[in-house]
Amino acid sequence: MRSVLLSIACNFFEYVSRRKYVQICSGAQISPRHILTAAHCVVDYSKQKYYEVCKTQDEYKNRNLRDFHRFYIYVGSGCTHPARCHRRHRPAKVSLHEHWGKCDGSLDLAIVELDRDTEPPKTFISMPTVNAKLAKRLKAAGIGADSELKALFITSG
Repeated sequence: MRSVLLSIACNFFEYVSRRKYVQICSGAQISPRHILTAAHCVVDYSKQKYYEVCKTQDEYKNRNLRDFHRFYIYVGSGCTHPARCHRRHRPAKVSLHEHWGKCDGSLDLAIVELDRDTEPPKTFISMPTVNAKLAKRLKAAGIGADSELKALFITSG
């Protein structure tokens, strides 16, 4: 059995100068119009200020959002230049978790509502069944908040 629209990659690009875009984050599509992403991707904040506040407090309370007129969101995967093979979307609304900024790094969640529904995917993703057997050792890769660490590889077993 195959599933649709549960975990389609999306990429957020920010316009930084003439014809130049920088990838700032990714997310997962949770409905035809909603993307789950990290709150730190959509909040306009200083990492230095965050770390300074967290030395003495439990939560950094900045809720100022980035300028969304500069955001370009491409939903889908399968190409190295999303603008060439996916339609561009703009954010219509952003909702942060009410406790984004907890100094333990938890609750770093935001939902981005797109300006319009996405097109149905051309390919499906495989989802495991309830009784699927998993490998004894699983690997996951991601990028952490530590600017000195380029990639984090975690192995659990």
